[in-house]
Amino acid sequence: MVVIYSFFILLSLNIAFGCKDLHPQLCKEYKANPRVDTCTYQKIGVWMQNNCFKTCNLCHLYTTKKPITPKPRTIPPMVNCGRSMVPKGRVIAGQTAIHGAWPWQVQLRYRNNFLCGGTLVSPYYIVTAAHCLSGRRKAAYFTVALGDHNRNITEASETVYKVRNFYIHGGYSRPNIGMNDIAIIKLEKPVKMTDKIQRICLPDVNEELSDGTECYITGWGKTKHPAYDGARVLQQASLKTVGYETCKKWNENMKRVVSKSMLCAGDLVSPKSGCHGDSGGPFVCKKPDGRWFLHGVVSWGSPICNSKHGYSVFTKVSHYRSWLDYYVWY
Repeated sequence: MVVIYSFFILLSLNIAFGCKDLHPQLCKEYKANPRVDTCTYQKIGVWMQNNCFKTCNLCHLYTTKKPITPKPRTIPPMVNCGRSMVPKGRVIAGQTAIHGAWPWQVQLRYRNNFLCGGTLVSPYYIVTAAHCLSGRRKAAYFTVALGDHNRNITEASETVYKVRNFYIHGGYSRPNIGMNDIAIIKLEKPVKMTDKIQRICLPDVNEELSDGTECYITGWGKTKHPAYDGARVLQQASLKTVGYETCKKWNENMKRVVSKSMLCAGDLVSPKSGCHGDSGGPFVCKKPDGRWFLHGVVSWGSPICNSKHGYSVFTKVSHYRSWLDYYVWY
């Protein structure tokens, strides 16, 4: 009854605005999912019918009236974020990070085993890669550790939180890993901030970085390839961003699609790169005011974990800022 009632309230609003989607970009991305009809499929179908009138061909349900200007949701400015209390100190050919230098770094665990990285963006929410969560249905099997440095021991700075739910981008699909490779994790209770646990700042919608911008990747992924397991202690490496056309051309040898919703970095000279286990973790860049911003989520790259073989590819966070704002309350 509640769902039906909310449907007709939103329908009435859409009548006033004219036949259009309330979230055009999200509606387009969800509709592009090749696996299911998102306009009718389970919970996402309810959301689509409430927000995507044009995309779901629901325009025939009303007649157009004079449009009015909708009141936008106010997103508070991101001020108290992106501050590290510790100066920055191995991702492939990188170096061991100083404990607490990257306080937004998350260790994502599945059934108590290390799985992926992630990034704290608000007291309740973590951003990670969709491929880290895809195929794993029970949120109760996940936990996240914050303030962690050495993943093989429990440290005084470390706090573990249970996961309440997670949201995989509707445009993500396994056959084309890399496209829309982003997800959000909601925690059971808010994170308590400390000198070694802080949230990262998020870039503006569609904000672009200049080619050659120096940023950092961090994680517990492998520090050499081949190797059986990831790093014991958190690693860091600096990587410079490269343009879309350059990345697309060079990464063709990996038979993977590079799109403008992705961000690439590397130098094709040193072996510095993300590797297995870094997935979902942060690619962060520093602004002149000293704050760090999450510009990328580790997605894919060289299968042999070597930047000489291909650039590291990240999900471009600024491209998905509107999607994040829909779920995340800062």
